[in-house]
Amino acid sequence: MAESENPRLRLNPERETAILDAVRALISEVGYDAMRIDQVAARAHASKATIYRRWTGKADLATAVLHRMNPRPPEHGSTGDLRADLIRVMHDHVGSKHHDEAFLAGIHPAFQRDDELRGMVREQLVKPFRDAVHQALTWAVERGELSPGLLENRLLPETLPAMCMRRKWLDVDQSDEDFYVELIDTLVLPLLRGLDQPVATTSG
Repeated sequence: MAESENPRLRLNPERETAILDAVRALISEVGYDAMRIDQVAARAHASKATIYRRWTGKADLATAVLHRMNPRPPEHGSTGDLRADLIRVMHDHVGSKHHDEAFLAGIHPAFQRDDELRGMVREQLVKPFRDAVHQALTWAVERGELSPGLLENRLLPETLPAMCMRRKWLDVDQSDEDFYVELIDTLVLPLLRGLDQPVATTSG
């Protein structure tokens, strides 16, 4: 469930922003693992009870910050062209987002060992990206650009988000849109065209 759809107690925007700003600052300064809820409360001038009425804990708070840094893009119809659809997906999900190097450095180590955090990030950030790639491929199949069999390959919608998220979160100084366009033109589209070709067989 997206942070904006959290059914728990809603706070006024100023209070919510103060709390999430405190989370962002603390993770940047001390890292996710060392951050404590009482530190968040003190910095945001809020009570721990207020925080827990709105968020379930550290993972929920950190994911809410990521969600604000990467708001879910608006839904689009197809442009009528696979390349243009994929470029728009990249722009919406990774190409134009704000990058906070200190925050990402502070949170990234926790992905490896915190199942709750990793699950929330996948659900709120990675899954929408993956679904958008799958939708672009579906439109291409419907137009006849690709064969229907490609939609059965579950790795295709997984690979592009995985590559882009890695670059975004590990190589944060390299998250330029030119890279994503180059990735589509030199890797993704040639791969799709190659997979779409029938495999030649030889008779003995």
